[in-house]
Amino acid sequence: MANQVLWKAPTARTSGISADTIAAGSNEIGSEIDNEVNLDRYMSAELTWTCATASTENEVMELYILYSLDGTNYEDGSDSVDPKKSPVAVFVDDGGTAVQKQTVNGISIKPFAFKALLKSELTNSAASVTLDIETYNEEVQ
Repeated sequence: MANQVLWKAPTARTSGISADTIAAGSNEIGSEIDNEVNLDRYMSAELTWTCATASTENEVMELYILYSLDGTNYEDGSDSVDPKKSPVAVFVDDGGTAVQKQTVNGISIKPFAFKALLKSELTNSAASVTLDIETYNEEVQ
């Protein structure tokens, strides 16, 4: 019999980024998400945003995960400090002012506390942003 992948119900997490305004070229850091109990291995991130003025098509919003191995100190990155690592997801802007929503699934996460950091690479528009996060595991039987 072939192995079956069984998905466990995801856990909705509070990102701490909800109806926040992020200026062009700025960062927005979320609140702590503790993954030391659930030990989830994957994350889905859904970004909803609306630009205040018409943005430039194909510019992006980048999502980073900043970990804390000791539960207190986090990797570099904040509202005023750019992270020095690769983003885990990129959301591409359509250049308009209508509400945009994109989801990235299957983002690998570690069993530590972390914060989501959203970096706007939009050059000429502030945006209202909401980041929804769910974490989950899968089992192979």
